[in-house]
Amino acid sequence: VLVLWCLCGFATADAAQLFNLRTEYMPELKGLDIDLPHFSWQYVSGSNRTSAAQAQDHYQVTVADQAGDCIYDSTRIASAALIHPVSKPLSLQSNQRYSWSVEVWSGGEHTMASSWFRSGLLQPTDWRAQWIQGGTLARKAFNMTAEQQSSLSTAIAFVSACQYYELYINGHRIGSQVLDVGMTYFARNRTYATLELATDAFQVGVNSVALMLGQGFCEGHQALFQLELQDSRAGEVTRVITDESWDVAIGPVCNDSTYYGETYLTANEHPGWTLPSFQPTSPLWTQASLVTFPNNTPPSLNAQLFPPI
Repeated sequence: VLVLWCLCGFATADAAQLFNLRTEYMPELKGLDIDLPHFSWQYVSGSNRTSAAQAQDHYQVTVADQAGDCIYDSTRIASAALIHPVSKPLSLQSNQRYSWSVEVWSGGEHTMASSWFRSGLLQPTDWRAQWIQGGTLARKAFNMTAEQQSSLSTAIAFVSACQYYELYINGHRIGSQVLDVGMTYFARNRTYATLELATDAFQVGVNSVALMLGQGFCEGHQALFQLELQDSRAGEVTRVITDESWDVAIGPVCNDSTYYGETYLTANEHPGWTLPSFQPTSPLWTQASLVTFPNNTPPSLNAQLFPPI
């Protein structure tokens, strides 16, 4: 058994490897919203592991849409470069998953590897959500039928805040990030996160979306949220968006600062507020109000192309 394990190990070591495939320097990027991205990879030649590594001679990058149709082909390029700047704009559609592959030739070796990325919301009109304010906690309940739940194929959330947020679906925290979204000049531009949610996070009957908001370097607490639920049977998209129908309240974190920490008041706790069964009641809970911007022009939105903290 030991001899066989050793032989397998040598066979693996002698094979050329393509790894660490990235889109815009991010692995399996969610939320690409530029049409001239960079694709990069790392390559190790198998035939020269014990000596100087042999560089690649040629490479070729291709991109395919969800249907498998090729939308970009770099053709075979004679270069040792491990990064490919797209030479012509990709014709991307909003909120779609794309696959991309790179083939590498090095001497007599030929190897290929694949990865994927998801596009963000590419046009301002793709945003149905509106910026809301009025509290440090915000929630929305919505119903889902058994047919909707069983045919749910993808669930993608687009989230922005001024400045920080924590997202909960049916009482479960989504992700572990604590300083998201990133810093920008909030009056002019803001970034949004793209989150792929498990379809079994949603249940038949009442569901809830909840946001806990942090001020960070912003004035006030503002949120923008758009959940897109794709129905595999009807091909329809159901959206849950921030608007004036959301319930808001002041939560226990009544003051927060990146430098000085936060002030937490237990008297402001709302036990179970992230759960579908929670019933917000006045006067503690009120309806959200829409954010008004100078000249009625909200800041531009761009996908966050860097990892959260």
